[in-house]
Amino acid sequence: MNHLLHLGLQLLAYVYFNAVHVAFTVLNYLYPRHIVPRPTNRILFLSATKLAEKIRNGELKCAEVISAYITRIEEVNPIINAMVYPNFDNARKEAEAVDRYLSGLEKNSDEYENLAKTKPILGVPFTLKDIIKVKGMNCSMGVPARANYIADEDAAYVKQLKDAGGIVLGLTNVPELAMWMETNNHLHGLTNNPYDSRRTPGGSSGGEGALIAAAGSVIGIGSDIGGSIRMPSFFSGIFGFKNTQFLIDRKGHEPEGFASGGLRNEMFVVGPMCRYIEDIPLMMKIGNPEKCEKMKLDEPVDLSKVRLYFMEGIDSLVMEPLHCDILAKLREAIRYLETDCQMTSFKVDFSEMKSGFGFWVTDLEAPECPSFATLATDFHGDANFLAEFGKCLIGRSDHTMAVIIGGLIEQYSIHSDDRKKELRRIHEKMRTELHALLEKNAVLLFPGFSYPAPYHHQALWTGCNIAYTSIFNSMGLPSFAVPTGLNKNGLPTGVQIVGAPNNDALLLAVGKKLDKAFGGWTAPGLSVC
Repeated sequence: MNHLLHLGLQLLAYVYFNAVHVAFTVLNYLYPRHIVPRPTNRILFLSATKLAEKIRNGELKCAEVISAYITRIEEVNPIINAMVYPNFDNARKEAEAVDRYLSGLEKNSDEYENLAKTKPILGVPFTLKDIIKVKGMNCSMGVPARANYIADEDAAYVKQLKDAGGIVLGLTNVPELAMWMETNNHLHGLTNNPYDSRRTPGGSSGGEGALIAAAGSVIGIGSDIGGSIRMPSFFSGIFGFKNTQFLIDRKGHEPEGFASGGLRNEMFVVGPMCRYIEDIPLMMKIGNPEKCEKMKLDEPVDLSKVRLYFMEGIDSLVMEPLHCDILAKLREAIRYLETDCQMTSFKVDFSEMKSGFGFWVTDLEAPECPSFATLATDFHGDANFLAEFGKCLIGRSDHTMAVIIGGLIEQYSIHSDDRKKELRRIHEKMRTELHALLEKNAVLLFPGFSYPAPYHHQALWTGCNIAYTSIFNSMGLPSFAVPTGLNKNGLPTGVQIVGAPNNDALLLAVGKKLDKAFGGWTAPGLSVC
């Protein structure tokens, strides 16, 4: 009887997910697909590492670099709506100051010789999501009540990047409260995927992922509590690193107090998003030079001595089955690592992952932290999400449906106390097993997500898919999103490389091999059949 019931539920899940997919495909057939034009300026095809080198040695003027990126943003932003708070005037002034400084610097001086070490990204532009403070700029978090909020200081990581010579180009769009996988809010609107404007670039670092992929930025700052770095990186075909917990200082990341307690604090990281893999260790070392030196990020790794574990998706009734294109790329990556790197692979199956969404939601519970209802009003009382739900249905709410649903889940909980205890038991069991598996020179190759970038608003109907990324926040493991090229529909695909805490160098080593195999970021703007 139980077997028949399970088969029946499998059939219902199959019908449901296919119905959602067909419905959104048919609906979006009525809308034109816009792809950002392919970049033509050679500057836009240089990594941050190479840009810094060329600016230092005089091959490029900083003003020329900043101008190229501003021009590109002005070209693509009407299509993707990613940049919401530009800093163009200040960026131009800073670029001119960098050029004056370099022109007056003796090339045989110690100061010049040490520039690569003291200011490793001198003159390089960067962007960040609109939830991280930049002194004198807005930090709205996509919340209408914070529309006029101006930051009075730089976030810790922003200051480090500025001190390293970086120039802020502007802040990019986020979901309301940065708490959803679709970048949309009532302040700045919807952000589109640069490869297909009908689709999402993910969230919550969705504006950042879209702008970087569109060649409107070269490096950026993201943050991740459930996939907010990796999901946008996967949907937009760039690199995103959820590094070891606490590697990069999170001070100045809003909302204040959101991750001050409970497992939220352990799951939440700030990290780099880039088009070129060589910029990942550069950005990590700027954020924490001492620890990164101990991690030996730049030393070669003999991958033939590294065990390669892999999983081909999560078998769950509440998550979409793995898309054939994602599975094909995962298998191609495994074959490459086996043949080119002589890695020995082992297929594993953690059945506990089917509960991944449940224990991530449970892990987010933190009574000592401000509630979504409080944050949604910027601490001016509590939002009534039941009332807001009704208002949202008729287009009268100031809040997005995603935040309203999240607030209702937080307020009323979707699990009983007994179920929460069971979920925490499953969580601890899996965490222990997974850490033990990976702590001795091993990595786990995992799908980047269940499906390439969904259509706008489709994720509201398939929300449990977030477990493909959030599972590794719950497990406290670093995870690296690596692009694996475009599928036949011109949409990015990718994989995740997961490792033990403080094994970030191993993830980077495997990522570099996959970058070589698949070619890394693929510029949008190519013709699609």
